[in-house]
Amino acid sequence: TGTFLHKRMEKFYDKFGKPVYHSAESFANAAKGMWLHEVVGTGEIEGKKIKWSSEREPYIRANQIHDSCMHVYPGYVINEPALFKERKIKFSLNYRTYSGKVDEIRKGYIIRDHKHSDLDEGLPWNIVRFLADIQPTIYVTWFSIAAHRSKRFRLEVGVSEEDAKQLENDPLYLMEKVPFQFHDLKNGTIKEIRRTREDIPGLEAIVDEMEYRMINKKITANTSRCRDCKFNDQCKDLIDMVMKSTSLDITQLELFEPSPRMDMIKNYRLAEPVKIKRQAQFRLKFDR
Repeated sequence: TGTFLHKRMEKFYDKFGKPVYHSAESFANAAKGMWLHEVVGTGEIEGKKIKWSSEREPYIRANQIHDSCMHVYPGYVINEPALFKERKIKFSLNYRTYSGKVDEIRKGYIIRDHKHSDLDEGLPWNIVRFLADIQPTIYVTWFSIAAHRSKRFRLEVGVSEEDAKQLENDPLYLMEKVPFQFHDLKNGTIKEIRRTREDIPGLEAIVDEMEYRMINKKITANTSRCRDCKFNDQCKDLIDMVMKSTSLDITQLELFEPSPRMDMIKNYRLAEPVKIKRQAQFRLKFDR
């Protein structure tokens, strides 16, 4: 459902920057109709088969999509289109390469990410999870480094001459000026946080821990993401069997070789994190 709603937001405006639909009701009805015809009718989304949890689920979600679009429309109909939508990103920092896709980049250095606080897989996207997430740190770091490396990007996002001067000697200068917005597709609300260079050591510590766990096969079962996992079908019966065959309180199940599915973090290497103290220590690489 999250993927489907993302696409609806991506196509909210026409090529002239005007809303495609003239009312919240028409937007919501069109989205619901597309869901029923293109997704429920085919049983697929973006070429992937859907395994519904019940016969009612697709129609419950159709109503949730309708309600979400009703809430989202008023805020977007008065806004200009984003400068970029679904912008792919890639950059290197301190021996690691990060990549991903930004939902929206807007005027004022704004990065906006669409999430549905109920429908996205995993734990609910509440403000507590949002504040602790590493995604804002990755995206905000990328934005500043991209503006440092590429004159074209600076022009596209409207970096001021003063900020461009500061960026010449400080690749992370813009971080504290980039608002990261969490756009909740459930109700149309927008929550905003900031990230600074002080958040980078925390990001690296989390990635270090991920790498250590993967290399040493210390991967704790996270049942809140089972539906999202590509091993779900193979794993379900095996987990039931293991749980029934032991009386121990199992918190660690080594059922297969870990094959991490991490969309934003690439190039896994166990390395000592570089402590950032001066600009000469930055190792930056950005594909313009």
